[in-house]
Formats: sequence, C-alpha cells, structure tokens
Amino acid sequence: MTSAGGRFLSQPSVRAIILVLTISFYLYYGVYKMLFAHFELVGLHFLTGCIASNNFFDGRNIYEMPKGINPFFYPPLSLIIYLPICLFGDQVAKACWFILSHAMVFGAAWLTYKTCGVQNRTDALFAVLVSFGLSMPVQGLVLTGNINIFILLGLAGTFYALIAGKTNASCAVLACLTWVKFYPAGLMLPFVWRQQWKAIRRYVFVVVALGVVSVSIFGFEAHIAFLEQLSATYPIVSGAFQAVSFVYVVKLFVGEDYRQLVVLGNAIFTTALLYLLWMRSRRMALSEREGARLFVDLYIMLVVIMLAVPPSWVFWQAFLVPLQSVILFLWLQDRRRFRFIAVYAVLCGFISEWEIIAYQIHVPTVGLTIYEIGQRLNEFPTLFPILYSTPFFLTAGVLAWLLLNYEALSLGVKTLAMAEYKGLHT
Repeated sequence: MTSAGGRFLSQPSVRAIILVLTISFYLYYGVYKMLFAHFELVGLHFLTGCIASNNFFDGRNIYEMPKGINPFFYPPLSLIIYLPICLFGDQVAKACWFILSHAMVFGAAWLTYKTCGVQNRTDALFAVLVSFGLSMPVQGLVLTGNINIFILLGLAGTFYALIAGKTNASCAVLACLTWVKFYPAGLMLPFVWRQQWKAIRRYVFVVVALGVVSVSIFGFEAHIAFLEQLSATYPIVSGAFQAVSFVYVVKLFVGEDYRQLVVLGNAIFTTALLYLLWMRSRRMALSEREGARLFVDLYIMLVVIMLAVPPSWVFWQAFLVPLQSVILFLWLQDRRRFRFIAVYAVLCGFISEWEIIAYQIHVPTVGLTIYEIGQRLNEFPTLFPILYSTPFFLTAGVLAWLLLNYEALSLGVKTLAMAEYKGLHT
C-alpha cells in the first residue's frame, strides 16, 4: 500500500514545485552568492594548488608554501590536475576551476542518474536533482575549490561501473583517485574480503603504473616531502572549522594534550566499524550480481573512511549525495523497502542543510549562531563541542542506518544492476 508521503511526491504538480525550488536553491547558493556575494572566498583551496604548480614551473619544492598558507596535502601526481589551469594566472585559474567544479557536479549527477535511470528515468531524475541540488556540502566543495570535487566525480563513476558490472573499471578509477587523495585506497578492503583478486590486481597495476609516472615527473624528493608532511594534518583537525571525524570530535572534548591516546582510540574505533561492516556483509548470501553487494559495501566503507580519517572536513559529506539519490530512488520505487526511512530522511536533511543551520539559525539560549559560537569558542566550553560535534553524529547515524538496512539496500541495488545488465544486452 502506498504511503501518504509517497502519494504526495507522486503528484506531478508537487514534483514540479519541488524541482523548481531545488534548481533555484542550487543557482542561488552555487552561482549567485558565490559570484556576487563572496567571490573572494571562492577557490581558496584551489589556489594552494596553483602555488604548488608555480613551484614546479620554477624548479622549487612543490610543497613549499608561503607563510600563512595551508600546506599542499596531496600526492605529487595530483598536481597534473592543476598545472594546465594554473598556467593562466591565479584569477583566471580560479574562474576556470569554478566552472569546472560545477561541470564535475553535473557529471557526478549524470553518472548517478545513469545508475538508476534504466529502471525509471522520471524517478531517477527527480531523486538526483533533489539530492544534488539541495546539498550544501556539494556547494562547500565548489566554494572552496577543493580537489575532493574530483573525488566526488570519480566515486560516482566507480559506483556506476559496479552497477554496470564493470568491476575492473571501477578498480582502475579507484587507483587513479588514490593518486589524488590516499583514502580511496580504503575502498579496496571489500574487494579483499570478497577475494576479488582479478580486480585487486587491476588496482595494484594501475597504482604502480601511475607511481612510475609520478616519480618520473616529480622525482623521489617530492614524494618523500609529501610523506613527511602527512603528520601535519593532525594539529589542524580542531577548532571552529568543522570536521566529521572521530579524532575531531574527541579533540573537541579532551583538547590537544592526548595525541597518542586519541590516535589509539581512533584505531580501535575504526577497527570496530570495519568489523561491523565485515560481519554484516558476510551474513548476506552471495548475490547473482556481485556488483550490487560491492556497491553497498563500498559505500558503507566510504562512510567509515569519513569517520576514521582525521581531516575529513564537513564538506566530505558531499560524498553521501549519490547514495542519497539511490536510496530516494529506491524508496520511490518501493516505499516499504527500508526500515526507519523517516530517520534517514531527517539525518540527510540536517546533513544537507547544516551550513545554513550553522550560519543563519540562532541558538535560543545564547542568541548566537553556531558559527558565531565557534568564533568565540573559549566563552562556551560546553556548548561549543556539543554543537560542533553534530556533523559527526549525523554521519555516524547514517552509518548505523545503512548497517541496519544492509539487506534491503543490497536487494534494491541488485534490481538496479539487473536492470542495467538487461539494458546493456537488449
């Protein structure tokens, strides 16, 4: 029996209104405000890559940054994304990257649509537009010019490849992403416990081949410098710039004086999450379309990575958007499939609009926004860590919901894989 909410969203007039509001929201926050309200903030992370590019062109260490500029935390080979654009100067490069960032959002949305669209194009388009269009974490990636926008596009391609039964291609994409940021390597763990050795060999081959290319272009010294500065990420995971990691939340409450204990606690926390995922995965009977189970395992693994990697900033929640699209689509197709879907909807609503909540809604007891409390954190030793840990608990709530609905999600994704398979062979 169709739910009242399902009947409501099925009405063409209601969908048209929602889509108009969604597109208006995206254009307002993603184009108008960035261009005309705070263009000086656009692309600040990307400009760090331009400094590294200038160092490369001048024959200097690419990781040498001027005083007051954040380090360039990415592997040397990631610089090939910046080099062609930064040739034109910082301002032109920033404008080009702004346009490319939106293009990559559209690309990720298109790949997510392709993941669902074979089964029902109308519902797929609605789910993708709503999920991508209303996501402030996606806007955060565009605003900062962070290279994780490239990761978002690659992840969307990875998950579409799994649905299309192209497991080796998905591993090749993950290998490329590993040379942009290291954490995508963690997504290979489900391939390991599934004993997908052919796919693992493909991943290793591409990683090694790209490593040879990287060393031949940038030299051993640059790679050593990159590894040496990785530890520098720990001190910056604190303060008023929000993250979703376990380390960030623990440091909010205990401070900076217990580094070894925090690192140990994070290792135990991560191991426990991996064990829960492994146990949940192994209890599920082998699927006819293995890509469906890999899809679910990899997405849950991605959420684990978000919680485990210390500098997983709040805009990393953009990685949840393709999954939000798939779950919304599956719910529209079968509204009784998931347990506690309302809880998931609330979690996603807070995640998608947290930036607006943090910047515009005043906390009643103090009359300040959450952002303003973060700027005056010493005045609020109790309230500050509670409020600023909220993104972590929202993300952890999504993980708990995914584990609880593992079987239902696997069966739902299996229908997508089967529909894609039939579509490719008709």
